[in-house]
Amino acid sequence: MVLVLLAIIGQFPGSSEPEAPATLAISDIKDMSGFDEENNDYYWGATFRITELDPMTKVNCTVKAIDANGGVLIEETYEGNTLNEGTIIKYGEDGLTSTTKEIVEAISTFDVSCTKK
Repeated sequence: MVLVLLAIIGQFPGSSEPEAPATLAISDIKDMSGFDEENNDYYWGATFRITELDPMTKVNCTVKAIDANGGVLIEETYEGNTLNEGTIIKYGEDGLTSTTKEIVEAISTFDVSCTKK
């Protein structure tokens, strides 16, 4: 009887697994990587915008630094927050991450993807 009930439940709309969140449209990606003379440290990161979201919307983002051959140099996943004009910033953290000179110099582009939380 339990198997029959489970089979019946699975036949009704709305009882399926939830859909994965849709990927959002990313624009205005800018390389913010460089060297911090004050701390004598290299850092990497990118700024970007998602204009389809209201301010203060939380998102989950993955940012990959890509070299000229299309290889992933370094990757980071974090929770972001939408500012008034759509720029995404790391939620509760500074925006850049320490790395090496070699990685900073090898960055050609970024692959950025985000989903609404």
